[in-house]
Amino acid sequence: MTLRFAYPDTCLLVPLFIEEQGTKIAERMIVEFTKGGEVPLIVSELTRLEFASVVTKSARMGAITVDQAQHVLTCFTRHCESHCIVLPVQPINFQTAQRWIELQKTSLRTFDALHLAIASDNHCILLTADKQLAAAAVAFDIEHYFVPQTIEPR
Repeated sequence: MTLRFAYPDTCLLVPLFIEEQGTKIAERMIVEFTKGGEVPLIVSELTRLEFASVVTKSARMGAITVDQAQHVLTCFTRHCESHCIVLPVQPINFQTAQRWIELQKTSLRTFDALHLAIASDNHCILLTADKQLAAAAVAFDIEHYFVPQTIEPR
């Protein structure tokens, strides 16, 4: 059996570091797809950027404090360094994403198209709680797992 790595989108990662309604589900999905931590997650530099954006926005909106945001960002960085394979965004990922957007088969947003392309181009299983992203994965025949909608996409 071929080992398949999981590529979670940002809406599954944030609840792992900021307690919210979807935290338990996100934890279960990550444990399941990493075989209890034996298999590293795949994240991209895009994921890291988007994660930072979501966390700092949460601080600006008053959902968490600036100190809490800094702590979450530090924990996420350490987690990525020790438990993840971090992929750079490659030119082929931009080309794949652009091709899919130009096909006009879905309502893919730019970052979502890039996340989907990174997962696809690296033969990863996309984990998402975003209905639009899951629908695009179906449209382009990308292996994915849709997490029940108790986690809100960001």
